Order: sequence, then structure tokens, then C-alpha cells
Amino acid sequence: MRFLALAPLLTLLGCSSDRIAQLEKENRELRVELESVKLDSKERCSRQARIEYEALGWKEEERKGTLVHLTNHFNTKTRTCFMLIDSIIADRTGALLTMGLMDAFEGKSYAKYAGKGNNLVTCKVTLSTGKESDCHSSDEFDSLVNPYMEE
Repeated sequence: MRFLALAPLLTLLGCSSDRIAQLEKENRELRVELESVKLDSKERCSRQARIEYEALGWKEEERKGTLVHLTNHFNTKTRTCFMLIDSIIADRTGALLTMGLMDAFEGKSYAKYAGKGNNLVTCKVTLSTGKESDCHSSDEFDSLVNPYMEE
């Protein structure tokens, strides 16, 4: 449809209605192919995140007093497979919340958080600029990590 507005100009440039129709068809086919590549990248990311998750010692079954959750995301802008692991480890003294964001293929760490109750142990996030930033709460950690997990 976008080409229809340009039809007079394209005709002057030697593009007939048949050529315009052919270009529109090729454009649709390229969109389908792009979606297929995105889906393949997401599937590979999911598989690799699971492999890395298990290599780090996490398993599907819960350990006594431990809850763990894995989220993976293929970021199309950076073409990076991110994995976010959240865990809650409970003992007699309370619950320790840990979160970590890393590249599932390269193993590079992008963010780490650990806190027990109101006591922050560590909170560091590598920003998209490459600069490392300290954070001061789990909410701030989430807001700094979200751009990696949304694009």
C-alpha cells in the first residue's frame, strides 16, 4: 500500500505496476523470512539459557528452602541472548534474594543483586553504555535490567 502513493514517481523512474506488485510481494516474503529468523533466534536462546542454567548448578527440582526462576530473552537490538535468574534462599535467619543477568552464550555478567530483608548486600548493573552502575534496591535493579529484557 505504501507504494501506491509513490506510483506516479516510480512510473517516471521506470517502475511499472507489475514491477511495483513484484516489489510488494518480495517485501512481504522478506517480512515472513525475518519473522522466521527471529523465532529461530528465540528458540536457540531458550535452549542455550536452559543449558547454561543447568551448567551453573540450577535444576528444575527445588532444593529445600530454595526457589529459583529462569527467564530468557533474545534482544533483537543487541542480538544477545539474556538470561535472568532469580532465587530466594530461606534459612532460620530469613530469606536471601539474588538476581543475576547474563549473556547465555558468552557467560558475561551484566547485573547482580543480593539482599536479605532490608539489608542490601550488592547491587550492580552494567548499563548499555558499558558503564557499571550501583543500584540501591530491587526495584532500581529491575528498572535498570528491563531494557535488556524488553527489546
